Amino acid sequence: MIRFTKLILILIVLMQPGWTTILLAQQPDMHTFRLDMPGEPRRYGDGILRYVQSGDNLLRAGHFEKALLEYENAILQDPYQVEVYIKRAMALYRLGRFNEAERDYNYAQRLNPHAADLYGYGDPLRVLRVLAIESESELTSAADGDILSGGQLTEQDIELLVALTAKKMRGDILEALREVNYALEQTDMTLKPRLLKIRGNLLLLMGHYGPAIQDYSEAIALWPDYAAAYLNRGVARLLDFNRSAACYDFEQSAGLGLDKGSDNLKFFCAF
Repeated sequence: MIRFTKLILILIVLMQPGWTTILLAQQPDMHTFRLDMPGEPRRYGDGILRYVQSGDNLLRAGHFEKALLEYENAILQDPYQVEVYIKRAMALYRLGRFNEAERDYNYAQRLNPHAADLYGYGDPLRVLRVLAIESESELTSAADGDILSGGQLTEQDIELLVALTAKKMRGDILEALREVNYALEQTDMTLKPRLLKIRGNLLLLMGHYGPAIQDYSEAIALWPDYAAAYLNRGVARLLDFNRSAACYDFEQSAGLGLDKGSDNLKFFCAF
């Protein structure tokens, strides 16, 4: 319960408190469950999406009772969309209905574990599983002059990027952030897009989605084919309640050849 409470507090850190009640719609029977993950996701913007977007706006504004009603309407449209249960749980928590909120989170995780990764269920570092993290071999190909890599890297560049990534994966967020800020002051244009993407990842882990989006966008401006930056910006936008822009970014990353972009389209943009 303590771990669950910490998770909820992270998810709603930017929201204002409010206390009221509303009836909770019944969850569908898991025995009849069929996860909707089409090969070609339905275009975002239809049906259920308008209720989710309305609920998101109300949730951010602190109107938790009204947000809950919108998420109820979305569930009536499609009772198998995981994200709606997670967001309903956020509204329920702020209404003081902790047991119902935890039930929604647990149910969402049963429906689609990837949603639990996105929202850091039980461990904020779980979101790293849905981000694009460049491996040492991918960075080495850039050192070899791969024309798709965004510029040739030196061995020293690779050592720096690998070290920063390792600290991020361990959860040494503040130390990594200090080092990447220093590196950005010293670097040339070849390394800058990758450093901006890493700093964006760190800011995302800290819950600073707006600044993270800015860093990813700057990285993309410097390297227009940076698939990993598109994908990670999509994750940040999804967490910042901007689904349409997020799904656009996932499409862009998939179009640039990143398999995880296609995966995120299926997991998070299937309505």
